[in-house]
Amino acid sequence: HLPLMMRDNILQAYASETGGNVDGEFRQKGIESSFAKITEEVRTQYTIGYYTHEPFIDGKYRPLEVKVMRPNLTVLAKKGYYPTAEDVRPSVVLGK
Repeated sequence: HLPLMMRDNILQAYASETGGNVDGEFRQKGIESSFAKITEEVRTQYTIGYYTHEPFIDGKYRPLEVKVMRPNLTVLAKKGYYPTAEDVRPSVVLGK
């Protein structure tokens, strides 16, 4: 339980489901340490994507599993997702 948080700790559940983590710090030194850790993590992050052969909007949950072949790496990734209409929207809008 994080101090000053509700007993259900929903923040931890949200962070876990979206591929993040929680660092509950309340003192200045702890917050500074957390920001230093976040800064280091951001410098070493990668973004990956994939194409599915499943229908785009079928209401099914898409589980994800990310594996790396390099030792001593930590993978933070969400466990899966439900596709939305935004997932099928083109990334570039063509002119008229």
